[in-house]
Amino acid sequence: MSARTATPRQFGQSEVPTSLWPAADLQRRVRNAITVVAAAVADFGEAGYSCSGRPALGFGPEKILAEAAMLAYAASRVPDADTHSAAMDLARSIATAVRTPEALADLALRPHRVFKRAVPHVLLTKMGLPDDEFNSRARPFADRVLSHALDEPGTVLAERDWVARLWALTTPASGGWNMLSRPLNLAIDSREEAYGVTHLLMYVTDFGARSGVACQRPVEEIAADVEALLVRSLDREDYDLCAELLMGWPELRMAWTPGAGFAFAVLAEAEDRHGVLPCGNLNAVVLDSLVGQERRRYARAMSYHTALVMGMLCATAATYSAPLATYRADPGGLPARPLGEVREWGGWRAAYDRLGEDQRRELAGLVSDIDISRALGDPPDARAVHAALQQARVAGLPPGPWQRAAEQWLDLVVAALAR
Repeated sequence: MSARTATPRQFGQSEVPTSLWPAADLQRRVRNAITVVAAAVADFGEAGYSCSGRPALGFGPEKILAEAAMLAYAASRVPDADTHSAAMDLARSIATAVRTPEALADLALRPHRVFKRAVPHVLLTKMGLPDDEFNSRARPFADRVLSHALDEPGTVLAERDWVARLWALTTPASGGWNMLSRPLNLAIDSREEAYGVTHLLMYVTDFGARSGVACQRPVEEIAADVEALLVRSLDREDYDLCAELLMGWPELRMAWTPGAGFAFAVLAEAEDRHGVLPCGNLNAVVLDSLVGQERRRYARAMSYHTALVMGMLCATAATYSAPLATYRADPGGLPARPLGEVREWGGWRAAYDRLGEDQRRELAGLVSDIDISRALGDPPDARAVHAALQQARVAGLPPGPWQRAAEQWLDLVVAALAR
């Protein structure tokens, strides 16, 4: 990946010369994430974090250690010596913390959690940091779990199969990961389902290392669903979920779409502005009420995860991605948008407004999808849904998941009123 120019996918007859994202910048962002996560491990790797105001935001040490191992694992594949070295340093810093007598005791008491506990151990082993004694004690628990039928969600089974595959264990067939084997229902606004999709893609593709994975649906359809979910999270400035969804392109070895490339640029700009990708969990009132070490710990606990997923996104993009286009600001005027006004535009508009007319035209589908997704909000607005759908048709935009969702919802409304 270089700083030369390329022409991304066309919209209509427009050609949009766009510079490619520098590989060195992706690598820098990975190393920045490693620095943030290493500091969080130092703070929370032994006892986790308890959030008195919102207990649900607390976490145990095993969570941050497993996530740190995932970042190190993805970053270790980046074809850059400095990034690889930083990833190995992070891995070594957590190695003793994940292979403890307490971890083995937890496996003995709760063997069903073996695949959660084993994630960092297995990833560190794959990175060349084995521990034969811990391995010999932990594997029998994994074999025992695999010998029993488990009624678990698809994401849990996919994670289990991913770890078992890396651990060279024999796994029973688990079936075809529900959320990847059927189209998403975009009329149902489920953040949990969106996260489920991102986690399944991480596990079944091994963060992009496994190409050509059979998912019972054409990979182009899965990517279209991922982009539809990206539209909603980008408009809501849910940058943690945005970053996880954007990993879908390098994980599936798909060429970046203009919408995905623009979303990456929005996240990169936000990271550059704040020093770390902003997280919606951080409560300014709570932060202002804290001082000293507690203030620092709260800020770090609430923000480390967005830094981590941005690091994993940049690592997979730097390792497996097609060239990523950079949507750069145009110093010229601000021509009219190619589609009509979107109601109450989100935080991405500042980046969009600085683009030239050709690049805006390239993003016409994204703008239209945002309008439809808002119209299908809670509660849906039938007039707005119809208007946004008609606008997309008049503009000649190719049909996609959001247009189909609008059509299906309007058909249901008409059928209900006709009874």
